[in-house]
Amino acid sequence: MKCPYHDCQKDFNPEWGNQIERVHPTSHCEKGDGLWIETSTCKFCERKFHEIYRALYHDGYTRKKELLFIFPSTKTNFESKKIPKEIREAFNEAERCRSVGSLTGVGACLRKTVYSICDDKKVAGKNYKIKISNLPVKGKYQDLLKQVKWLGDNTTKPGEEKYSMEDATLALEILPLLIEELYAKDEVIEKVEKVLSKVKSKKTAN
Repeated sequence: MKCPYHDCQKDFNPEWGNQIERVHPTSHCEKGDGLWIETSTCKFCERKFHEIYRALYHDGYTRKKELLFIFPSTKTNFESKKIPKEIREAFNEAERCRSVGSLTGVGACLRKTVYSICDDKKVAGKNYKIKISNLPVKGKYQDLLKQVKWLGDNTTKPGEEKYSMEDATLALEILPLLIEELYAKDEVIEKVEKVLSKVKSKKTAN
């Protein structure tokens, strides 16, 4: 995961020692539901962020059960200027859904992000599964995008959940890397084309 503050966004992994303070439990409830708060401190910007869970008191212990929201919520600032607004907004909405513990919202918005990529790239295909296969990315990235689509499909269908918050969080961490690589290539190609065009113009003039 990353630090949620938009002006930091450094990789945050408890195993690297970035996490100074992990669990800050609320007062015990005698029975039923209560709250469980986990407070962490980013090693880089030294600011705290909080995960608030619905907790269940059982057999003398309070255990976290369901994520309610994260404060502050993460908003990825993509570096590539070529990434369309529709893709940025769909992905950032997925992050906002994650911050309030909405798995259905995360899955649906991530799927919309993938569909927006396919539409922007104008790839051929009678459905989005085929379109994803025709995207100009490595095979492993295509597999990832298909899994994200699957996540979105299952979060919006009735029935038992076939996913978890950890699945959604992992998708939120990996998808920006793929998006940046996909659109950064376009920027590089465009720069090369401009340079070659200038060189060709100079040779023609001489």
